[in-house]
Amino acid sequence: MPSRAIQENFRFLVLEVTKQIESTVQVVTTGDEALIDSVYLKDDYIDNLRGFIDAKCLTVIRDADEGDERTVELARAVDIVTNNLERMADFAVNILRQYKYVKDHAILRGYGLEPLFAEVLGALGKVSEAIFKADVNEALEICRSEFNLDEMYAERFHRVMSELRAGGEQVEDLVTTLFIVRYLERMGDSLLNIGEAIISLALHERLKIHQYWALEETLDVGRGEAKGLSLESIFETRSGCRIGRVRDHREGAEGNLVLFKEGQRDKLLEERAGILFWQERFPDLVPKILSWHEGEHHASLLLEYLSGQTFQQILLEGTSDELRAALQALGTTLRAIWEATRVDEPVQPGFLGQIAKRLRDVKKVHPGFGDDDQTIGALRVPAFADLLRRAEAIEAELPAPFSTFIHGDFNVDNIIFDPAQDRLHFIDLHRSRRFDYVQDVSVFMVSNFRLPVLETTIRRRLSAVILAVYRFVQTFAQEAGDTTFEARLTLGMVRSFTTSTRFVLDPSFARAMYLRARYLLERLLAHEGGDWSTFSMPTNVLRY
Repeated sequence: MPSRAIQENFRFLVLEVTKQIESTVQVVTTGDEALIDSVYLKDDYIDNLRGFIDAKCLTVIRDADEGDERTVELARAVDIVTNNLERMADFAVNILRQYKYVKDHAILRGYGLEPLFAEVLGALGKVSEAIFKADVNEALEICRSEFNLDEMYAERFHRVMSELRAGGEQVEDLVTTLFIVRYLERMGDSLLNIGEAIISLALHERLKIHQYWALEETLDVGRGEAKGLSLESIFETRSGCRIGRVRDHREGAEGNLVLFKEGQRDKLLEERAGILFWQERFPDLVPKILSWHEGEHHASLLLEYLSGQTFQQILLEGTSDELRAALQALGTTLRAIWEATRVDEPVQPGFLGQIAKRLRDVKKVHPGFGDDDQTIGALRVPAFADLLRRAEAIEAELPAPFSTFIHGDFNVDNIIFDPAQDRLHFIDLHRSRRFDYVQDVSVFMVSNFRLPVLETTIRRRLSAVILAVYRFVQTFAQEAGDTTFEARLTLGMVRSFTTSTRFVLDPSFARAMYLRARYLLERLLAHEGGDWSTFSMPTNVLRY
């Protein structure tokens, strides 16, 4: 618990901000301008209070004993709320500065600002108790004030716009009125930040209000009843999806654990479709969907929690025996999928087209990649982009002879191995479809390669895994009669090496990947016109 000094000064801050807004509403609604100077003078005192609380919170965070996470969480929440309270006081000052420009105060009073001020003051009255009790219900009421203020602001905004379009002589007063109402709406934004900070404190994890509501809806709990839950964030995907473990500490729940995923509606619709795609044939391979909630822009999934470790964790931290078991399970699982889902119809993977879609993003991170033609004496070294265009004719000659189910985003952190059951699981399935299995193989190999670890022992382990997977898939391709596997895998590796550089900021490491892509492309072009069944991908590119 933060020190008594922090709590006392925090309560004083709430009190002073409340007084500032009460004085402001009195000026605006009654014209009592004698209060304006006192509001201006109090602004410095509020700034000083905020500075004192900030400094004390930082000290508490710095000096907290190891394991005293609750104290740190509360200090951080107090710090966030303090800064938003100070911002609300600033908005009150800004309202009074705008008020001085109003010529006809009857116009301002005609817009009925009392309900907006009352909404702000009502929410402020809940702040002190809500934060020190981590009261979710009160926090939700504070958040709800922001939405109420938005509605009231919108109604007055449209009224002002209508009067401005009608013409008249009060244009300046109408514009100033709109500025004043806008500052009240911005107080609502600060109240939303305050409410979200208290909700995050209650759930031990930073949450936006729409994420909290999605959590409630997905878990099918009553409004404000999620306080007995704890959310541990795992990570956020590049598409913006939030993924976390939810543990239920409420009476009778016995600490049940589930996985919560929230994000853009379209992305999660794809994720849901991907899971259902796999469940028809391999129900034990993917998590069960326990609940689904769909909003206008966002959606959320509640998924079965899968025990085990990601393949990446085993690669970096596991023992040799654990890695060997995971690798064996990977080979067994992939072979079973490919054999069970094989359809003997050609499919064109379009690796070069995938590069073209992402090359602009690659060049934003590494501007020199792509347009790197050079002349050395009489020798011209063509640009990588030119090599890609030349290779289009080759790719057209290399359709996959059959299709299988693929994961679609087969990175090492999307594969979970459960050693207790000797079973593999797939997650993050929004790109799953029927396609060329080489897509998954090349993505997996490069996702090993690109791990930003330079320690020699780990790099040797990564290289060994990449080569072992290559040998396994090579054997499968030979048994399946896939005579163009090596050439297509080379194109897939060109694709994965190139597009993965946009996630690698180390210029030396990114260049090593880029040069491997270029080298492989040149080897393919050198074989143009030959028998593709005799082409072999050079395995020296698999080591770093």
